Amino acid sequence: MERYAVMLQLRIEGKWQTIRLLDNAHGDHDMHRYTGSEKQPGSGFPRVRSTRSRHEPSAT
Repeated sequence: MERYAVMLQLRIEGKWQTIRLLDNAHGDHDMHRYTGSEKQPGSGFPRVRSTRSRHEPSAT
């Protein structure tokens, strides 16, 4: 799997603020919470596996 990062942001009083960061920067899947502008230590979350085969075409 490639590396990824997903940020969840809210617009609070006209400014975008990150409230969650999900990533696998260190090989594990982590979710970081933000307190103000400070990123908190990551907490692990289980990897969700697809039940669809890699070779099976996706539904359109």
